[in-house]
Amino acid sequence: MRLAGASIAGQLACIDAHFDEKDRDGYSLVGNNIRVAEHLVLKGNFTSAGTVRLQGARVDGIVLVEPSDLAGDPALDAIGMRVGQALIWKPQAQVKGLVNLGNVTTPGLVDDWGTDRANAYWPKRIRLTGFAYESIGGEAQGNWKARRDWIRSNNATGTPFRPPGYDSQPYEHLARVYRQAGRDDDARNIAIARRRDLRRSGALNPLRKFFNAVYVLTALCAWAAQNHGNAIVPAKDTNNLKPPPTAARCVSEPLSS
Repeated sequence: MRLAGASIAGQLACIDAHFDEKDRDGYSLVGNNIRVAEHLVLKGNFTSAGTVRLQGARVDGIVLVEPSDLAGDPALDAIGMRVGQALIWKPQAQVKGLVNLGNVTTPGLVDDWGTDRANAYWPKRIRLTGFAYESIGGEAQGNWKARRDWIRSNNATGTPFRPPGYDSQPYEHLARVYRQAGRDDDARNIAIARRRDLRRSGALNPLRKFFNAVYVLTALCAWAAQNHGNAIVPAKDTNNLKPPPTAARCVSEPLSS
């Protein structure tokens, strides 16, 4: 089905639709540069034998991806898509083909990391470079480690124009979203993971690896100091101080002339 360049005044709802055929390029649904004034919905018993291609699409409402099967590889190619409200990722089964969200922008990313939904059914190959979202939500949220591994999927995924490799942008963006949500510890953990993954990527020479490791160690020490801020370590002998200093109280020693 080809809708490239189409302008839809209402919503595009593909509910229980079956796209069993694909063209010579492997596409079953082509919506490049489509304009949708309301929502774009792929749900119910929606199946696609080939790639769902939404490059450059503009959707003023939500984009709901809740199919029963995306069998193409790539499964979803939405590079450059602009979403007005939220991108909701909630497939009913594990997606195996590449999902390309490069340069997609959306106010919110919503996905479900429930216990019966391993990795929120994200595939092992995802393109996240340039993916910009202002918030993350969902019925069950993954912790920072799950999100870190989600980002690492980007490092393992190449394109015809770029081989697989480390990219700092998805780490930096997630850390910023965490900070804006008041999740400072999660933001710090992602920032440290960014440095560690950069060092392990092989993109640094020995000197830069050394300074990278120093930065990570310094960040960990700063975090430890911040989270144990009530601990006071006197700089001098404490034997003659009365009362002896504790974590909650410190008595100064007269300065000798």
